Amino acid sequence: MAAGRSGTVEAVSGGLRGGSSLRIPMSFDDFVALGETKHHEWYDGTCIVNPPSRRHAVAAMKLARLLEDHCPEGLTAIAEWGWSTASGLFEPDIMVIAIDAPDVTVLESVAPVLIVE
Repeated sequence: MAAGRSGTVEAVSGGLRGGSSLRIPMSFDDFVALGETKHHEWYDGTCIVNPPSRRHAVAAMKLARLLEDHCPEGLTAIAEWGWSTASGLFEPDIMVIAIDAPDVTVLESVAPVLIVE
């Protein structure tokens, strides 16, 4: 966090374009304090923001549909959801998970069957 400014991270001026990446060193507690945002992950003491390009977003959407259509019974394809490990919080483009996986924002105890990044 910026000194003296609780809840504020001064990172860059200007916009972050799809397909580019922004890395902001911060503690895990500061990362959690950001709340729900899109296209961000945390590992190695760094918040990484990776907004997709339009081309990437379209490809991910089409692949998620194909995966969903071909998932065995009991599995589902899901986009833009989180997965945590001992080393960080990740938001892969697509995960194939058990339909009965815990209904939480971030999976902590159940590993995905497939991760697409």
